[in-house]
Amino acid sequence: NFNISKVTSMNNTFRDCKKITNLDLSSFGETNVNSMTFTFHSCTSLETLNLSNLTNLQTVSVSQTFYNCYKLNNLNMSSFDFTKTTNYTNMFQNVPKDCYILVKDETQKNWFTTHQSRMTNVHYVGEEG
Repeated sequence: NFNISKVTSMNNTFRDCKKITNLDLSSFGETNVNSMTFTFHSCTSLETLNLSNLTNLQTVSVSQTFYNCYKLNNLNMSSFDFTKTTNYTNMFQNVPKDCYILVKDETQKNWFTTHQSRMTNVHYVGEEG
């Protein structure tokens, strides 16, 4: 149970962690993060990532966050609000386009449709189907 309430940058936190296959960061809780650039860059074995309880995110930069996560197939981002995101260049570069991504609501799903249209398996909490 990490307390990251005072953390403002997660840049490069797990970068190049090539042996991690599953990562559950749902216990991180409330945060004031405003940058996640390169956070999981080149985590080439990462398959499942749970970021579901990261709340109060102020994230504006997510450039290359999941770059080269070739095996990522399940990503829970159900607390994120992408409407404040200004830098998302190559956020999902080389991530399988059918990676299951869970976001919090229809607004967030629409953000993906507009800004990350390559990602084809985005769903929101409570969505039927």
